[in-house]
Amino acid sequence: MLILEEFLCRMYGSKQMKLTNAMRSALFSKTYNFMDKDELFHVNAKNFDASVLPPCQSELRQHFLRTAYIANVWKNAHLQYPTTMSPTEYGWQEGDGMYSFKWLESDQLPEKVDDIVLQEDRSNDAIENPDDSPENVERQEDIDFDHNVSEESSDDDDDDDDINDIEDLSQCSTALYENSSDDND
Repeated sequence: MLILEEFLCRMYGSKQMKLTNAMRSALFSKTYNFMDKDELFHVNAKNFDASVLPPCQSELRQHFLRTAYIANVWKNAHLQYPTTMSPTEYGWQEGDGMYSFKWLESDQLPEKVDDIVLQEDRSNDAIENPDDSPENVERQEDIDFDHNVSEESSDDDDDDDDINDIEDLSQCSTALYENSSDDND
């Protein structure tokens, strides 16, 4: 996993860092540079785009597990039973008869952060849902439209090289999973 993390750090522009969690911290600190460690966090983070940060190590591992599973299915798509692998062991979780992404195995927030974050009281039904505001509904429609357009434009990509890439990715991801299983034992 270390090689993949180092590769990801290089994709995000760092030649010195080799761990994604350290890279995330450095990018965040670079954006919100504090002069004093005791300085309170008073930064207006409304314009912060979290998509510029690489995924954390736990999220990255789940993504590679899902990639290994999908690559294995496509590699064996010509067989009657393309895979014997269980999706729940490869970055998916089952609920309501459907599979969804398993994003993290660890806590989403560190305990120190979770202790200081104010949690909104959801017991009052009279609170208006901010997601239902006209601006958010309009923005969601734009996002859905952009997603549909990108799906239509990506249907034309049919190269034989893609099959080789999938096989290489499947082997790499399977090796990653086996190594991580050995580390956990």
